[in-house]
Amino acid sequence: MSRLHRPLAVLFLLLAGCAGEKGCRELKTTTLASGQSEYGPVATDASHVYWLDRGTADDGYATGAVMKVAKLGGDAVRVAADKGGLSQIALDEGHVYWLRGEGGEVMKAPKGGGPASAAVSGLRTLGGLAVDATSIYVTETVWSGTLLKIPKLGGQAVTIASELRRPSDVAVDASHVYWISAASVEDGAIWKAPLSGGAPVMLVDKQRWPRALVVDAGGVYWVASRKAEPEGQVDRVLSLPLAGGAPVVLADNQNGVLSLAVDARNVYWPSMPSGQVLGTPKAGGVGPLVIADKQNGPGAIAVDDQGIYWTTDARGSRGAKAQRHDGALRVATK
Repeated sequence: MSRLHRPLAVLFLLLAGCAGEKGCRELKTTTLASGQSEYGPVATDASHVYWLDRGTADDGYATGAVMKVAKLGGDAVRVAADKGGLSQIALDEGHVYWLRGEGGEVMKAPKGGGPASAAVSGLRTLGGLAVDATSIYVTETVWSGTLLKIPKLGGQAVTIASELRRPSDVAVDASHVYWISAASVEDGAIWKAPLSGGAPVMLVDKQRWPRALVVDAGGVYWVASRKAEPEGQVDRVLSLPLAGGAPVVLADNQNGVLSLAVDARNVYWPSMPSGQVLGTPKAGGVGPLVIADKQNGPGAIAVDDQGIYWTTDARGSRGAKAQRHDGALRVATK
């Protein structure tokens, strides 16, 4: 038996954190939104799922938008139209934030709809984005990059760390900010620094193409790759404690993993080449299990106590005729 198809009892173990009356029965997968162009990152709040529709390369990504849909279903709603290489997404109580490559801007718009505005502008090439109750955190992903903390209500940006080697993803918790930097594909590292000020601390180094950084109260999670093998690049899902230590491999022999999401018990990720959405307990000990199969290029993922949300790709599927598909936002309901 393939390790990706364990008995249902093992699936119950993976989903032991399910909430609500449904308990831990097998997850039901449905489509929340479809017909979009190129889906970007996904985020959730108590009532809605938000994502970036990047538009298409055919028009230079001039028709991008920030979208949302109610978790209980309904029509997708445009929160704000935008253009120019949209990437990353973050939410607070009242606003949605995203990065616009043109102009080096951090954009924001009210969740309920209204004009979008630049919360930050004039930055160099942008990499990662995170927000907390008071501040915006963004990395300038250039050779000698910076990690900036910018007050939401306006004011002087604070440089948390500088002369960073191509910083990318950023995450924040109540006491620290975390980020990835990589001078080369072979030489990536994960760092943290106190929000109150202080010297950065390297948590782990020698990571090959680290990405998909996620932080919660229990640890730090990310994806890194082993050296390319005859069948292609091999990815690993890893974790370590917030204080640092030896990385733990939660899943090996994965492929095409670009994003992660975590809930109280589990780590989830989409595998674009295999068309699968997978998960494994954060505590380890159980091989990856398939949450959903036969998805067309699943790319971005988010999770909360109600469901696991991911996007599928609008580009041509693999095959002789390269049949086109509408992009979709899907949910596996807990």
